[in-house]
Amino acid sequence: KELLAIIKKLQHQTKTVGINHPTTLDTLSSLAKCYQQKEKENKNKKPSSSVSTPKSIQCYKELLHLQHLVFGPKSSQVISTLDTLGDLYFFERDVPNSILYYTQTLDIVQRRAHEEE
Repeated sequence: KELLAIIKKLQHQTKTVGINHPTTLDTLSSLAKCYQQKEKENKNKKPSSSVSTPKSIQCYKELLHLQHLVFGPKSSQVISTLDTLGDLYFFERDVPNSILYYTQTLDIVQRRAHEEE
């Protein structure tokens, strides 16, 4: 139910303020978190046999893409989304992808520190 409400809100915001508006991004972020929570609950119930990309990962990737466009590749939003993706892949036991996102995060953080010096 909560999920449906968020999806409706997202559709409405997409129509009214556009997909790459910060409020829409916030909603997309909560949607991803919601999926994440759901996936955690489902994991505890039964081992999943299907090998499909979890919805939360799809959402976060979409969010990452939009945050890149809106806030720029070195924004704190992008960093935290990359970090979350790293965690998600790690929990999926998809280590190569997890490493990919962690190194991207690290890379951005280091470049930022470099620029501030």
